[in-house]
Amino acid sequence: MNRDYDFFMATHLSGRRVILISLCLVATVFLTAYASNDKKAGPALTAANPTSSPLILIPYAVPMSCIETKVLSVLRKTVPTAKFINTEWTPMKGAELADVLNNSGIACSFGIQPASVGITAMWVSDTKNLFDSRVSKWLEEGFVKVDVPQIEEEDAYFLHKPQSTTQEYNVWQLELKIHGFWTQLGITFGDTLESGLPLIQASVDSLNFIDQPSFDRSIT
Repeated sequence: MNRDYDFFMATHLSGRRVILISLCLVATVFLTAYASNDKKAGPALTAANPTSSPLILIPYAVPMSCIETKVLSVLRKTVPTAKFINTEWTPMKGAELADVLNNSGIACSFGIQPASVGITAMWVSDTKNLFDSRVSKWLEEGFVKVDVPQIEEEDAYFLHKPQSTTQEYNVWQLELKIHGFWTQLGITFGDTLESGLPLIQASVDSLNFIDQPSFDRSIT
């Protein structure tokens, strides 16, 4: 896939997985949480004092749809007229976008299409180690390993190429591995890693299944 960045056709990802942890509060009481739509159960977070506080479940999953993500509302703080851009993706075989869409992931574009201003984000479960399989290629393309401020990621790689006479589009792209998911974020107007922090946080927050409108709260 051509990595000269166009946020409407860019590399992007997703998948579906819920991570749940059950803690024993009393020796005779057990709690089991269920998630639907092929989301896998796993560990979650619990209250600081498990002997007296209720169990707090923090499940994660790929967003059910683009409009359920947190990204657009945050983007509008910078680009007030930004909209969800309904894109018919046609990924090339072997491309990152194909990895995402072929593994129950999701890719979304938001912004002002005529002006080519906006972002593209992808989310996918990393149960097949899709992220790690791409690292060597990212490094060859100029990505650098980074520690993203305010984000407790497992791994992250960042690339920035400013627009120039030899670079048609501004390239700002982050590959992030967190909570057992691979998320990719591309911004047409970003420069430093720090400039994209609000959108990075929104991308990560979009994995919180409880906050997704489609979440069935009866399971908790």
